[in-house]
Amino acid sequence: MSHQTVAEHACECVRSAEIRPDPFPHIVVDGIFPEQYYEELLTHLPAVSSLTIPVAFGMMKIGQDDATFQSMSGSARQFWIEFDQKVKPSICEALLERYLPYAAKKLSLIFGEEAEHLASQLEPKEFRSVRGIVQCRITGARMGAHVDKATSLFTYLFYFAPDDSLRPFGTIFYKAQDQARLLERYRANCGIRAWFPETGELDLRPQPPLEFRRNRLVSYVNLPYSLHGAATDAAAPRYSMQNFCDLPLRIALPLYKDWKDPISPTGFYRGDA
Repeated sequence: MSHQTVAEHACECVRSAEIRPDPFPHIVVDGIFPEQYYEELLTHLPAVSSLTIPVAFGMMKIGQDDATFQSMSGSARQFWIEFDQKVKPSICEALLERYLPYAAKKLSLIFGEEAEHLASQLEPKEFRSVRGIVQCRITGARMGAHVDKATSLFTYLFYFAPDDSLRPFGTIFYKAQDQARLLERYRANCGIRAWFPETGELDLRPQPPLEFRRNRLVSYVNLPYSLHGAATDAAAPRYSMQNFCDLPLRIALPLYKDWKDPISPTGFYRGDA
């Protein structure tokens, strides 16, 4: 099956999907890949034994700087490289078509109405698709309520479930009871990377978990109140892939230049992915 066929199938699914508004805009697609390709994908997942798993969580980046990726067979590495370069970009572009209208809301919520006009200057081709990370959660893995990377317009996740046994362990969305306070605390945090509100900082209500189904895409607009998390008591490893679509650097750099970034040599955001 050609990569073009796989990508066209996925993009058609994304374009016809409903954007669900509550508690923040998101899309859920089942059967995102043709079944034959999905089965092939499952066979190329890294073994749990090859992952360094601190606190019940391990990950693999698709690149030469990742030890797990480099330990895979040549054919497995080639599969993931082709997925990352020939399949995923088209899916990101299709999602961007759906989510671009939310850019104005994101910018105005964080920086005020004076930043809203910048959204009209955004060109889809300028957005950056940040490389995906294959994640593996084992029994007891927990990730509390948080908001993803501040410079991303949206996040998209591929669920890699082999069967229905992991259905109770999907992503958990949270709804803040006091959105004004949430925005105040989000701006005060002023950090690029994931923001985890402290215990008791906000009144959050967890929504029913999205089911961790076979061959499912879950994507959401990364607004300041797009709080989500994950938890699993599943006996089997739970694999997924997380991806971001970042705002253009010419917009992000001046807006976020004073925001903290732990991976930057200066401690402040300088455009690092």
